[in-house]
Amino acid sequence: MKNHSSLIQWVTVGGLVTAFASFPSLAASPSLNYFGVHYQELQADNQVDFDGISFEVSGRLRDQWLLSGSYAQVEGPRIAGHGNLDWDITYARLGYIAHQQDRFVSYIGPQVHYLSFEVPTSSNTDSETGFGAFAGARYMLTPRVELQGEISYSNLSHANSSYFLQYQVGFRAYVSNRFALEARAQLGDWDGFMLGGSVHF
Repeated sequence: MKNHSSLIQWVTVGGLVTAFASFPSLAASPSLNYFGVHYQELQADNQVDFDGISFEVSGRLRDQWLLSGSYAQVEGPRIAGHGNLDWDITYARLGYIAHQQDRFVSYIGPQVHYLSFEVPTSSNTDSETGFGAFAGARYMLTPRVELQGEISYSNLSHANSSYFLQYQVGFRAYVSNRFALEARAQLGDWDGFMLGGSVHF
């Protein structure tokens, strides 16, 4: 992992959040209707580093449900004479909004986790599908800063494990009612971070 560059990126975004927090009010409650684009770095099973781009979309279904999905295309190390190790990572989620107040929302539900990977030493593409659950919470620390936390489990096997467990914490800094900057840290079976932005509707 690029430890020094990662630290600089986190400090930079943290400074932006501090600045935005002093601006006039914008968001009144956490947003669940958005489209986001992120740069992503991750380390899989403490062995292989990947980086790439990810896309995420989320929307509320009536008052008590949300539907979300994400897709990431990340590239691993180059294998001499063959090319790079490539992964496609896809999630589909249906969440039940368990609790909601003016500044806080929590949700839980089932998910599908699909992983497709291409090994450059072979012409074949392999894939695996896992089923599991996720839960999360979002809190408006200030009218411009939203805190986020999620836990995710699926029965997707990897390395020497028969399941996949992931934690995610982060924040949004709202630049306007429609646009926010985002930073997230990923912990668990895969470690890494995401930096990007989101459009809200």
